[in-house]
Amino acid sequence: MSKLFFTTLSVCFLFFSQAQKYVEYYDNGSLKQISHYNKGKRDGEWIWYSETGKTEQISHYKNGTRVGEWQFYDENGNIDAIENYNEKGELDGVYKSFHKNGNTKSLGYYKNNERVGEWKWCNEQGDVKTQKNYGNN
Repeated sequence: MSKLFFTTLSVCFLFFSQAQKYVEYYDNGSLKQISHYNKGKRDGEWIWYSETGKTEQISHYKNGTRVGEWQFYDENGNIDAIENYNEKGELDGVYKSFHKNGNTKSLGYYKNNERVGEWKWCNEQGDVKTQKNYGNN
């Protein structure tokens, strides 16, 4: 029994005290996710893949909190949206989404999880169709 306790304690210590890379696969053997933990919390770059091997999302964490640039991709592996997070895990900075042809769909800014400044929405040709100013919050 003491051997089992010591082994369990050792595993817990290693999990909560060291940075670890976690790799997950689909049943078909293709890569599903690469993620990183540090002291039991999400930390570093995380990448998700579709079953066909296309990138679905690239994100970043620091000490369990969303940070930095997050990128989202459509089913064909083309960029779909980009958003940014501050150290508190709040949307903060440029937000941009894209039409399937790669042209800008929407463009705006966040500050502390709130839309600020001028936001634009465009048609598939990239022409601005709607604009709204959210102020400076």
